Amino acid sequence: MCTNINEKIVSIASFEYYKNKEESNDLFQNSPHMFFLSCIMTSGYSEKAFNLGNQLAADYGADFNSLYNAVKNNDETLGKYLKKFSYHNNDKYFKSAVRKIHDDYKGDVSKIWKESKNCAGVISKCLEFEGVSVKKGTMIANLLIRICGIDFEDKSSCDISPDVHVKRTMCKLGLIKNEKNLKYSNIDNYEVIYKARSIYPEFPGILDFVFWRIGFEGICTNNVCYSGKKGICPFADFCLQRN
Repeated sequence: MCTNINEKIVSIASFEYYKNKEESNDLFQNSPHMFFLSCIMTSGYSEKAFNLGNQLAADYGADFNSLYNAVKNNDETLGKYLKKFSYHNNDKYFKSAVRKIHDDYKGDVSKIWKESKNCAGVISKCLEFEGVSVKKGTMIANLLIRICGIDFEDKSSCDISPDVHVKRTMCKLGLIKNEKNLKYSNIDNYEVIYKARSIYPEFPGILDFVFWRIGFEGICTNNVCYSGKKGICPFADFCLQRN
């Protein structure tokens, strides 16, 4: 993969990453705890996270204490609502996070990013929450930058999230191996992470959104390129496996 192609990929990824940046997102500004808790519940995907957060804010208000009291008192309505969004015990992690925000941050979760100068600081604090993996912590850091307009001094530790959509795109662009009949989910996560670091060490996570988006929206699939039918693939001009 020549340097020129890498530069094109970074340019496209940067445009995609920031083009829909919402610097004054109402949920984040008014209820940062709802934003953070929703990310824990929904694996960091912005649309689902903000939908859940907005609904919770509408029901419990912007004040953290009202939500904390609902958790402390085992509010049945909240419990039933969280179950609708929960998988892999995320409702339990949600409640645990509410208690931790109350106990460790005095109800102000924004201290996590306000007191961190770099993404590593944010991710390390996120990892202290039950149920938050490196992948989810990285997603939260990426959302803080892309959606919420937080600009950290150092973004080099904000990695790409190696899910199957990202792996598929990177294979088809020739960034990582693409053997015949390869099952993308079997690709080693570190191969993806370190390749992204080598392409753009200043902020490898900037590659994440566009790689994930074209897979999630069905533009780039396992065997067929749907560019132009389901949407335009920004990498169509130099994808190695475009059909």
